[in-house]
Amino acid sequence: MSIAEKTLQLKQDFDDVYEAGKKAQYDEFWDSYQENGTRTNYNYAFYGRGWTNKTFNPQYDIMPLTANFMFSDARNLTGDLDELIKKQGIKFDTSKCTTFTNFANSAIGITKFPPIDLTSVTTVMGNTNSFSYSTGLIELEIIITSTTPFMNTTFNRCDSLKKLRITGTIGQNGFDIHWSTKLSADSLKSIVNALSTTTTGLTVTLPSTAQANYEAEHGEGSWDSLTAGRNNWTIAYLSS
Repeated sequence: MSIAEKTLQLKQDFDDVYEAGKKAQYDEFWDSYQENGTRTNYNYAFYGRGWTNKTFNPQYDIMPLTANFMFSDARNLTGDLDELIKKQGIKFDTSKCTTFTNFANSAIGITKFPPIDLTSVTTVMGNTNSFSYSTGLIELEIIITSTTPFMNTTFNRCDSLKKLRITGTIGQNGFDIHWSTKLSADSLKSIVNALSTTTTGLTVTLPSTAQANYEAEHGEGSWDSLTAGRNNWTIAYLSS
């Protein structure tokens, strides 16, 4: 073997050992942090500015039973979190999670979350400030039932939100999304269509731009036609 060949072999051996060391370190950290995939208490799990797109690379499915402050103040975790999780080849499932208090409060860099299933939330406190001050959030899907509670601060200052998809029924007071003045016509339709047709005496609060945004796509009078089927609700409009 020539000197050049020996040098190349040594480099390859070094690289192999280095990569094996990195993998061992990765396994050791995430085995501990995610309790070998059994972790269910994700309170504060990815809280703070130390989490970035490089440091956030979980090894196991994320299936919390509690998610208070889970991504709160994670200002350096940026972009499409849904895509980032999919690249990891793991599942993000909140269908059994009972509390999202301050779940993503001030997570200003995240533009999209995986679908957030709120169907197991039973108390208003469990949905307090969930996306408050997520000022970079552009796209969100939530899954709810008619008993899913909302706090009027759930979407506080979601100023950039354009795409909101709601699967399920809004059947409780407190749904207030008036800060999201950029909501698309499809998003506004998703909200209105999700309003329960059987409840009475309840109020939903939308941005003052709602009618103009909707009619810009569907034409004059279309907003009145859309909301006519939900005249059992008081639809309030506020400026941000």
